[in-house]
Amino acid sequence: EGMVNKSELDKSQDEIKRLSALLEGMVSKSDLLTSQDDCGRLFSEVDRLKKLLEGMVSKVELDKCQDEGKRLSGEVERLTKLLEGMVAKARLDEATDANARLASEVERLKKLLEGMVARSELDRTLDEIEELRRRLAQAQAALEQLQGRLAVLEEERDRLSSTIKPAPPVFKVPGGRTLPPGGLQLDIAAAADATVYYALDGSDPGPERCDGKG
Repeated sequence: EGMVNKSELDKSQDEIKRLSALLEGMVSKSDLLTSQDDCGRLFSEVDRLKKLLEGMVSKVELDKCQDEGKRLSGEVERLTKLLEGMVAKARLDEATDANARLASEVERLKKLLEGMVARSELDRTLDEIEELRRRLAQAQAALEQLQGRLAVLEEERDRLSSTIKPAPPVFKVPGGRTLPPGGLQLDIAAAADATVYYALDGSDPGPERCDGKG
C-alpha cells in the first residue's frame, strides 16, 4: 500500500525535470516589476536624449559648416573686390553706344578727308602745274622751231633728191650654158623707191615710151 508503480514514478520525475527547466528561464514577479520600472526610466531617458539630439549636429558637421562659412566669406570678399572695379551693365551699354557713335563719326570724317588735301599740298600742286605749263610753253616753242627746221630740211632733201641720180639697177641671170626648163629668169635689184623701166625689143626704155607693162 505504501509503494507506487515504476512507470508512474518515471513520469513524475520527467515532469519535475520539465518544470525545473521552465523555472530556470523565469524570474520572480518582483524582479520583473523592477526590470519594467528600469525599462520605463530608460525609455524616458532615451526620449529626452532624442529630443536633445534633434536640435544638435555632430562635431564633424559643425566643422564642415564652419569651413564652408569661411570659404563663402572669402568668396564674398573676392566678389566684392571684383565689383569695386566694375560698372553697371547700363553704364557699359551707354559707353558701348558712345564708342559706336564715335567710330561712325571717325569713319565719316575719314571719307571726307579722302577727297581732300592739305593746303600746303594744294599750293605745291598748283606750283607744279604752273611749272608744267611753263615747260609746255617752252616745249611748244621748241617744237615750232623744230618744225621750221624740219620744213627747211625737207626742202633741202627734195632739192638734193632732184639732183641725185639713183643707182642703176643690177641684173642677175643664173649661170650655165643651157636654159633652165622654165625659161630664162632675170632678177632685177634696185633701190626700194626706184622705178625700173625696161623694153623687150632692144629699144631705149623710158617713162614716155613705157606702155604700162614695163
